[in-house]
Amino acid sequence: MELFILYSFMAVFGDPRYAYIYGFNRAEGWVLWTVAAAVYVVICAFKGIGLYAMAKKQGKNALVCLLGFVPFASTFVMGEVSGSLRMGRGKIKHLGLFAMIAEILLCAAYAVQYIPESILYSNPDLYTVSVVEQGNQVLISLEFSTAVPQTLINAMNVCSIFGTIFYFVWLVLFVFLCMAFFRTYAPASYIWMVVLCAFIPVITGFFAFAFRNRNPVDYDKFMQERMERMRRAQQAQYGPYGPYGGNPYGGPYNQNPYGGNPYGNPYGQNPYGQNGYGGQGAPKEPDDPFGEYSAAPSQNGGNGRGDASGGDPFGEYSGDGQGNSGENKNS
Repeated sequence: MELFILYSFMAVFGDPRYAYIYGFNRAEGWVLWTVAAAVYVVICAFKGIGLYAMAKKQGKNALVCLLGFVPFASTFVMGEVSGSLRMGRGKIKHLGLFAMIAEILLCAAYAVQYIPESILYSNPDLYTVSVVEQGNQVLISLEFSTAVPQTLINAMNVCSIFGTIFYFVWLVLFVFLCMAFFRTYAPASYIWMVVLCAFIPVITGFFAFAFRNRNPVDYDKFMQERMERMRRAQQAQYGPYGPYGGNPYGGPYNQNPYGGNPYGNPYGQNPYGQNGYGGQGAPKEPDDPFGEYSAAPSQNGGNGRGDASGGDPFGEYSGDGQGNSGENKNS
């Protein structure tokens, strides 16, 4: 897979259309393939060494360990050392196998598209670069001559379409495979590694080489232990109930913060009962500070409070209407 990805990055330098637009000398197809193959061998070596060490540490058989050096099979081995991927309540198994099948289909489509294309571009007599001006735009197209079989051209076009489809299928499976792989060997930072490998798949082999000496981790247990450490750190800093050191009300069925009835007043008694104030009842209302402005009973003909005939608008709330200076009825 990495071989065709590397070639696709360099194919621009061998395309006659880009050479015509930017005015550079077109590179020969065999040169591009040689460079891509050389880099691919290096990637396979790093990837194979990493997967071999991981598989051996997990106790896989010798054949599985050696398959890490084999193209396509290395994807299968990557899935074997990663294990299953938990998604919600279920697990996805055999991700390496599914990703390997998608990779084979994608590489087959790329091979039919890129290999004949690079060969045809090497012979200028087999194609013509056409320049068409439409307003302010210049469109450059490439047309093959009649010497090129139409069947080959159709196969290249069809595989170009299927290559796009297979690429997205492979990419989804590859992302899931990377999630399982990095959750096993780099659980604390697997997200950014998955994103990076999705954009640049060729670096996956270097990550495998870098993590070859790590022990595999059960991601679910890792997250449980991590959450437990966070809870313990929080309890050590704030107490068992958070930053306030406990439930400020002593629990839903416990006492209130003043030690009394959770539904009573802060002094443990009815605020209008006898015991709350040493048996003397509730304190009497202080003298009316505006008494000098209130009418006397002889003047109003009332009860000294101005509630009925005196016209006190709050007379019904000021007492019992008997001139007791607001003493509560319940006292």
